[in-house]
Amino acid sequence: MKREIMKVAVCLLLTTCLTIPAVFTSEAADAQSETQGIVELLGDEPVLNDITANLPAAASVAVETQEFHQKALVNTDGEMSIYAAADENSEVAGKVYRNTVVHIEETGEMWSKVSSGDVVGYIKNDNLVLGTKAVERAKTVCPAKTTVNGKEYTVVDTNGKQLTLKGADNEQITVAAADVKVTRNTQNGKTMKQIAEEEAKKRAEEEARKKAEEAKKKAAAASSQTRNAPMSVSASDRDLMAAIIYCEAGAEPYQGKVAVGAVIMNRVRSSRFPNTISGVIYQKGQFGPAITGKLGRVLASGKATAECYKAADAALAGENPIGNRLFFGNGNTGYKIGSHYFH
Repeated sequence: MKREIMKVAVCLLLTTCLTIPAVFTSEAADAQSETQGIVELLGDEPVLNDITANLPAAASVAVETQEFHQKALVNTDGEMSIYAAADENSEVAGKVYRNTVVHIEETGEMWSKVSSGDVVGYIKNDNLVLGTKAVERAKTVCPAKTTVNGKEYTVVDTNGKQLTLKGADNEQITVAAADVKVTRNTQNGKTMKQIAEEEAKKRAEEEARKKAEEAKKKAAAASSQTRNAPMSVSASDRDLMAAIIYCEAGAEPYQGKVAVGAVIMNRVRSSRFPNTISGVIYQKGQFGPAITGKLGRVLASGKATAECYKAADAALAGENPIGNRLFFGNGNTGYKIGSHYFH
């Protein structure tokens, strides 16, 4: 009598272990068939002993795959379409992603009806990962994580009521499963309407960002536009101003040429620099062309262009597109005109 009770208990437990991971009808039928075969073999005592010896492993599989009972992971490394009907030519109802877990609503020979988030539709069975395969895939695409004492860990093993966790520094700890909350980084499916709304929102945010950046540039330009008092200078100082503009900003736009002249005029008016144009330009260690001799050669050859003279005259007349800035260069800070940053 005791042995008969044991047989029944074994059958019931094996039936549970084999059918929990089964999602599709065909798989459930296979599991049922296997169970019936096992029941027929129970008359043999050695077989019964083998089966009872393997019960812990079977029970472990049942527990491990319970998370994916009536669920599946999508088998894609990018995104995949969910169709309104079991036909690839039907309307696309939405999208699912590599770490999307779907609920199995209905199953068929080739297609299953699934749901995730707000999207409901059909996907081919080949594109779904079930049971122990889902458990293995989840370790890569959406590993189970938890936080202990403010530090995030990945779940690497489950042993009954205990979890083995690994931190980013490979530190491993064991905790009671009941003491922590385990989550997965999964992504719900999205309807085509949701996707369109998200894309529209991104475009609007990008447009708003560009407008804000443009407004910022305009505000900076407006704050830089000042007018200094005009200065009367000798012909030689005018030639010197045009020559240094040619050397420093010959390839720059006209506004950039005026800005270089404005730097020189700002320095002339500043107590930190000499109070003459020639004194500012030839101040030791300030302007490279004056140090290398290029400025002298331009003056001697009269190479300064008409536009450089026009910019020099504008700066001498008080035009100032850079405010009170005293320096310029090819760095990445300050108010930019052409390739120069003024600060």
